[in-house]
Amino acid sequence: MSRKIAREKAYQVLFGMNFDEKFDYSVALNEMQEEWKLDEEDKKFAIEICEGVQNNKEKLLDVLSSSLKDYTLSQLNKADKTVLLIALYEMLYSSTPKKVVINEALEISKKYGIEKSPKFVNGVLSGVMKKI
Repeated sequence: MSRKIAREKAYQVLFGMNFDEKFDYSVALNEMQEEWKLDEEDKKFAIEICEGVQNNKEKLLDVLSSSLKDYTLSQLNKADKTVLLIALYEMLYSSTPKKVVINEALEISKKYGIEKSPKFVNGVLSGVMKKI
């Protein structure tokens, strides 16, 4: 498998948590590992993203909120918000090159977001990249 797929699985798990705060991502990831045959490295990466977003959510939401132009957090759809939180986590806390993070976020937003999502996500993340 690949980090791309692991990132997408983490997105799916975190997206599910938008609807149930008590959602246990470790159980979901274990089920995904069996279903999608994630190798151990990819599973660890997906868990790292899920835990990283959850453990740093307040800071990530602050960064996201301060990076939005003409929007508030409550106006974001759940798909865009989830992909942005994952990307912000990677930009701030991982060694993944920021351009790779943005590119991966765009791919996820194309697949799961609305028509305008990729442009919106790109704009927000490009602005964050300039700040950091």
